[in-house]
Amino acid sequence: MPSKTATFKPKLDLTPYLDGVEIISVAVAYDGSLLVVSTTADKKDVAFGRVDNSFASFPKTRSNEPYSVAIMRFSSELIQNTIVSDVEQSYPIIQTFPDGSFLLVGSRCRNLPSGPELNAAVYGADGKLEHRFCAGDGIADVQISEHGEIWVSYFDEGVFGNFGWNEPIGSSGLNCFNRCGEIAWRFSAPEGLDEIADCYAMNVNGDDVWLCYYTDFAFVRIDKNKNKHVWKNDVCGAGALAVEANRVLLFGGYGEDKARCIVQTLSSAGDSKNKTNFSVQCPFELETTRVMARGSELHAVHEGKWYRLSMGDLGLQS
Repeated sequence: MPSKTATFKPKLDLTPYLDGVEIISVAVAYDGSLLVVSTTADKKDVAFGRVDNSFASFPKTRSNEPYSVAIMRFSSELIQNTIVSDVEQSYPIIQTFPDGSFLLVGSRCRNLPSGPELNAAVYGADGKLEHRFCAGDGIADVQISEHGEIWVSYFDEGVFGNFGWNEPIGSSGLNCFNRCGEIAWRFSAPEGLDEIADCYAMNVNGDDVWLCYYTDFAFVRIDKNKNKHVWKNDVCGAGALAVEANRVLLFGGYGEDKARCIVQTLSSAGDSKNKTNFSVQCPFELETTRVMARGSELHAVHEGKWYRLSMGDLGLQS
């Protein structure tokens, strides 16, 4: 049973900036600011097309038609608002570079006989397209570091291949791209662990990249020199991972554990211990609201309001 309470606190009301538009993507940047992609209500469904047949339903890898978006960045107020036209990405994921330019990635793409679809686009702070590249199919998450590295994690279809990918770009489960779209580094499992089959949680925090992935669900920290550090973990299925010093917060899980919140301490021996279960309080349904982690915080956007839960507010003893 949960022994303590963790609370999502209101950070900012976004509704004054959403008149006549609807949110289609949100993310947290390297500095903790919130990124919001919005479009007009009549174009919202354009980015989320599907192909249905008698056997299954598949996401479209391209929008039904080009559409325009506003990319807004918030801290304690609106700090950036950029209009981008002729967007083609479906199921878009947004990130920002330290210079104020943006990366917009479609989570799905096909490998066609003529070549792969270019599902990633870099836009200047003025909204003008700089270039496109292929980031692979089956993208689970994208996070850009404070140094401009593009970290892309993949779910199972991106790892094992679909949509014409016999040799998937995401076969490693995690890639680091440079701004030009070249793969600078690929993940390989540390000794004793399986390779990534599905990257459930990623957190790019300063110089470190943290992972918790299927099948082992161990904690893996990749440092600035790309060395990997491992801690055992027996909490499976979490979709968000926050970190503070030697503590890790896992949020989410399977079935009835979708609102589970557990903090563990990482030992020098490679174990995780001192589990503390938290009962989460918030003014929205956790089971149906996407919770994101960056650094030591969890974030959520619900009905135009931004909420945040910080590990520093949990009252954990040093």
